[in-house]
Amino acid sequence: MKRWSVLRGRLALLVLGAVALLVLVEAGTFSRGGGPTLAAAPALSPEEQRSLARAEEMSQAFATVVRLVKPAVVNIHVERVQVVTRRESPPPFGNDDFFRYFFGEPGPQQQPRQRRYEFRQPIAGSGVIVDAAHGYILTNNHMVEGAEKISVKLADGRESEGKTVGADPATDLAVIRIQAENLAEAHLGDSDALQVGEWVIAIGNPFGLDLTVTSGVVSAKGRSNLRTATYEDYIQTDAAINPGNSGGPLINLRGEVVGINSIILSPTGTFAGYGFAIPSNMAKEVMGQLVAKGSVTRGYLGFVVQELTPELAEGLGLPKDTKGVAVPQVAAGSAAEKAGLKPNDVLVKFDGKHITSANQLLNLVAQTAPGTSITITVLRDGKEVDLKATVGERPREEAVAGREAPPSKEEALGFSVTDLTSELAQQLGLTGDRGVVVTEVEDGSPAAEAGLQAGDLIVAVNRQSVPDVDAYRKVLAGLGSAKRLVLLVKSHGASHFVLLRLP
Repeated sequence: MKRWSVLRGRLALLVLGAVALLVLVEAGTFSRGGGPTLAAAPALSPEEQRSLARAEEMSQAFATVVRLVKPAVVNIHVERVQVVTRRESPPPFGNDDFFRYFFGEPGPQQQPRQRRYEFRQPIAGSGVIVDAAHGYILTNNHMVEGAEKISVKLADGRESEGKTVGADPATDLAVIRIQAENLAEAHLGDSDALQVGEWVIAIGNPFGLDLTVTSGVVSAKGRSNLRTATYEDYIQTDAAINPGNSGGPLINLRGEVVGINSIILSPTGTFAGYGFAIPSNMAKEVMGQLVAKGSVTRGYLGFVVQELTPELAEGLGLPKDTKGVAVPQVAAGSAAEKAGLKPNDVLVKFDGKHITSANQLLNLVAQTAPGTSITITVLRDGKEVDLKATVGERPREEAVAGREAPPSKEEALGFSVTDLTSELAQQLGLTGDRGVVVTEVEDGSPAAEAGLQAGDLIVAVNRQSVPDVDAYRKVLAGLGSAKRLVLLVKSHGASHFVLLRLP
């Protein structure tokens, strides 16, 4: 009887459980298939459906463009030899001649010896194949400058040795060549047709991450005075560009390469919303000459130009809102002098194009082939005067066509730096540190007078950390008119401040 009572109780529990499960299934908590029931897609109005369809079409356009261009983007690895000299550590027994004699230290009249370190510095970046038939790849000059070995990895995984066809430091462009079959290629578009606000896509290999895609808009055009190249006409974009993107393409939604990614502006050396690309039209012109003759020939007129501020315009007897550039000096015997250009002229047009800045004029003159006849329009005594000129060839020793470029802060300080690689850190006893290593100090320079030496590690400039050369140069570029720098330097295991004054 007791057994039956227990059995009856168990049967009752089973029946109650089955009823509860049936209720849950009918309520939709569980599907009859045994799994959870997924929520149904939200109901959309016809207008919402059309909006979603348009967004999906836009997304598909991005995917299609990337699919077409990615096979032409390459990963470039470069090896270059870096040489660093460092003064020997002070002798352990100070100036005691007795210990110097027995332990072989240099005598009191001898100069400290320099030790030379030579190491291979690996560099990684990007490039884009623009001529599959000949294997030509566009990239940055700073990627391949001084390279002893160039390795190119294709999107399909193949690797090939690269050879430099030609490089142009003045625009930071270079052309390399590989020998391979069945190459993809990208088309160089018209960067002049690019509009501010237009969608663009950057493809490259940041931080060694192959074929990374980022997107954004054109933030501005014609950016200059960044002091990264002689001829600057950068496209600014907020598409994420990081170390390793250098030399990769910036493309529009038609799949055309409109720029070659070159630099970023960032206090940390990584993406902060400001990336810059060399316009494709400039790249076309430079590449054509590099492929044809290995170098670039530029136009030259021979006069100094100066930005026309409202105050200067008023001083020259012109309305404050006058657009153009002032001409304070004309070189004797130059093409400009032969054309009749005079000091105090204000140049307002170059071959029919309105001039608004000195950098714009610099680029226009440089891009004009020597021997070309052009018309210069100037304001003289308040009246427009047209002058006929024949463009000459830019002398090789000139830093800038028509004007002398002032030295950069880095040149004025009188020392050079390099990145602290793991190999160099081990050699110099700087493992675990971050900064830039001083490679050379010019005699008589502000750096030499302040006691800076080759082998010193610069950790910070004016309280801003400088983990690598890019960050160091960006800090210098952002100092404006500062005449004094405070460097935090690590040397022989100890840190100290070095005060530098710009001349």
